[in-house]
Amino acid sequence: MKDSWWRQKADELQMAADHKDSTSFFDGLKAVFGPKSTGSIPIYSSDGTLLTDKQQIFNRWAELFQAVLHCPTSVSQEALDDIEQWPVLKSLSLTQSLAEVSKATRQMSSGKAAGPDGIPAEVFKHGGMKLNRKLTSLLRKIWSEETVPQEFRNANITHLTSVKAIGHHVTTTEASPSWLQQVKYSEESC
Repeated sequence: MKDSWWRQKADELQMAADHKDSTSFFDGLKAVFGPKSTGSIPIYSSDGTLLTDKQQIFNRWAELFQAVLHCPTSVSQEALDDIEQWPVLKSLSLTQSLAEVSKATRQMSSGKAAGPDGIPAEVFKHGGMKLNRKLTSLLRKIWSEETVPQEFRNANITHLTSVKAIGHHVTTTEASPSWLQQVKYSEESC
């Protein structure tokens, strides 16, 4: 019985891949591998004890980021004043053009897993001019309001833990902004 289920899932995944149906393909992968883990990865505290409680782990991450992001500068103001100032490029203050947005969507990497917004890059690459116009309009609105929505600034932090030869755990992070979370593409909205 298990063998027939695996064969059926393999056939479904292969058909979805052959038809470039990313939604069915990723739905099939979820069925095979199950839901993603939402647990927290243990981390060491500043005194070397292993933290496993979720709140303690969050507090430790906050402490680490506070230390890294709010360290005092060692650059003197005199050195900064000596740096020659370049003229302001007015072209950088212009809003995004449809051509720029179209070029950016065409250059997105295909075949990568969808981000936290759940939208694969192929949707943007092959969404056509309607989608590019919507994206351009959205970006221009953000530009004119001079405020980036919080959802666009949020990042997923993936903990990549490795053990060094000396036996200490070193944890690095990779942040990827999910600026496209609220963009939904459907025929009735275009």
